[in-house]
Order: sequence, then structure tokens, then C-alpha cells
Amino acid sequence: MLEAYTQLLVRYQEQAGLEQEAACCGQDHHPCCQSPFELHLIESMHLSQVVNRMLSHTQRQEAINRAFDLARRIKELHHQAPGLATDALAAHFINEQLTCPLLEEGQCLVFSERPKRCRFWHHEEHDHAFDLEQSTIALSRQAFYELTGGSVPLGDLRFTSADTISGKFVQLYFQAMTGRDRE
Repeated sequence: MLEAYTQLLVRYQEQAGLEQEAACCGQDHHPCCQSPFELHLIESMHLSQVVNRMLSHTQRQEAINRAFDLARRIKELHHQAPGLATDALAAHFINEQLTCPLLEEGQCLVFSERPKRCRFWHHEEHDHAFDLEQSTIALSRQAFYELTGGSVPLGDLRFTSADTISGKFVQLYFQAMTGRDRE
């Protein structure tokens, strides 16, 4: 399943005609790292595996600590502006220091395997972007079905970047699997 997601990213990059160097957010600059975002289940599974595989124990623990801090701050901001999605929250609180936990000294710690949102920053309007999003949703639903034998409850299952990096997405996944509300 994760291999299919990786192949999907490669195929999109080829279809879009994007060179690896052209999609350099997280390497030469980091505007996409300045706001929290949400990931579909397959993206969270992929990023979790990447973090565990690519980062040293110390780097991983520091990223997890930053993720917990970001999650706490997002929760506080949600209390100030209830009902805003994570993406809208970042725009609403533009002066906040909501930085990706995987950004360290201006560089993405998992640059070669960064999420699609970061990888294709400013290419959201490309002809194949809609197909990429729909394929990601389909893979996420398939992953959920293969893990549970059931369909995704109440639409798409998404997790914040902070919950994914901290590992809390696993708890949230099990809550969704058992039909319990997210906390």
C-alpha cells in the first residue's frame, strides 16, 4: 500500500513535468513549512514510516517534542476560533510561529520523502493535481479497509501534521476505527 503511494507521487511528478530541483520547498526556502496542514491516512502512514526510517533517535525525539508543542498551540488557537480547519487556522493566525516539526535550521529533515503538499508546493493548480488528490483519498480508503475490513466513517480521515509526526494519528485512527469521536 505504501509502495503504491510512493509510485503515485513519482508518477504525478513525471506527469506534471516537475524536476526534483524545481519542487524545492524545504530545501532552499520553506514557505510551506510555516503553517500546519492535514494529511490523509495513507500520507500519515507514509510520513510516519519515513520519520522512523530516516531520522536518528535524537532527531526523531526532538521532532516529536516539536510536534506535541505545535499540536498544543493548534488546540489553543482552535479554542479562540472554533470551527476553523487546520489550513484555515494558519491563515487566520498569520503571526503565529506555526512551523513544521520536521523543519530544522531551515531544512526539511525528510526532504527527499516529504509530504505531497510540500513536494508540490505552488503546483496545486496543475492539471493532474485533482487526480493526485483523488488517488490519495482512494488509497487512504483502501488502507483503512485493509486494516479494518470496513469503510472510512464520516468522509475522509485526516490527521494534522503534528499528530502524524508525534504518532498520535495512530490513536486517532483507532478511535475512528471503533467509531469514537476524535479528541
